[in-house]
Amino acid sequence: MANRLSYIHILVGLALIIGLGSCQSNKHSHIYDIHTSWDSVSWGGIYTGVVPARRGLGTDVQIVLNYDETFELSYRTVGDKIDSTVTRKGTFDWDDTGQIITLNVDGFPPHYWVGSNELTQLDKKGKRITGKQAENYELKKIVVFDWP
Repeated sequence: MANRLSYIHILVGLALIIGLGSCQSNKHSHIYDIHTSWDSVSWGGIYTGVVPARRGLGTDVQIVLNYDETFELSYRTVGDKIDSTVTRKGTFDWDDTGQIITLNVDGFPPHYWVGSNELTQLDKKGKRITGKQAENYELKKIVVFDWP
């Protein structure tokens, strides 16, 4: 009986060692677990929408995301007396989950959750905006880019 229990303990110990040894981390690489925005959504394209603003009727936003991780951002305040469009170009980074991008840009909210045919603007800390206006922070994809 004692030999049988020792044998069982050895088998359980080996199973734990093999199971834990097979765990790998993909941190800071573009090889994410399955079902992330980075690898399972055709995220390259042109997104547009009007998001809430402090003044005027909102901010008309267009973001072009390229598969080389560059972007072009254009925005203007709707209903403002000064009718000018601001354009910024740069690169963006994916977070470790492969779900959120951060535009490397000053003067405009940089964090976006990437969904199927949409970008959702996040708050300054990279969290979802909640409340009555939450759905107004979504940008819809109007042009899909093919993978290179």
